Amino acid sequence: MRNVLVVFALLATACGARSYISAGDATFPVSLSSAVQGPDGTVLVGSDLQTVGAFRLDYKKCNMLWTLVPLFFRTEDISDEIDEQVRRAHGEAVINLTVQSSATVWNVLTLFGVLPDCSNVRIRGEIVIRRGLASRAL
Repeated sequence: MRNVLVVFALLATACGARSYISAGDATFPVSLSSAVQGPDGTVLVGSDLQTVGAFRLDYKKCNMLWTLVPLFFRTEDISDEIDEQVRRAHGEAVINLTVQSSATVWNVLTLFGVLPDCSNVRIRGEIVIRRGLASRAL
């Protein structure tokens, strides 16, 4: 019985979805930290920047067979969404970008990764401009 529980635990933990994120074609700089490189190459932080908006993007990724078979493209290019939201906020960059992934209710119902299972991906960040300057692209 114990061996059955171990196998069950191993198979159940293999459920989930795999996703990669890129922003290589974004016009505006994107940073995972609170600093971003300015147009002259200097690092801008804290008092150099002013938040003018929030970047928000949510999507779902689904796979099956323990993430071996993606049901959608594995790489999510967020470049266009970055550019659109930064322009809309009259910003110059995105800082403090965070990525969170969480299971959906469907994950509980999958049969040890054989049936499709999904994950919710949540991306957040701060849209900023250089403090004291009119908005121009960094």
